[in-house]
Amino acid sequence: MHIRLTKLQTRIDFMMLIIYTHMIMSIMNAMLPTTVWKKSDKKNILRRLKNVPFF
Repeated sequence: MHIRLTKLQTRIDFMMLIIYTHMIMSIMNAMLPTTVWKKSDKKNILRRLKNVPFF
């Protein structure tokens, strides 16, 4: 039981790592064209991040 739980935890951690990496990559890709942080740029980035699927 304990081993199974640990495997599940490792799998969850791995999934979270993938999600965080994907989020960071998406943020970087969204920020590349925007050199100056304006209100419109922030809205644009947030809209782009919402449209990106995680998997």
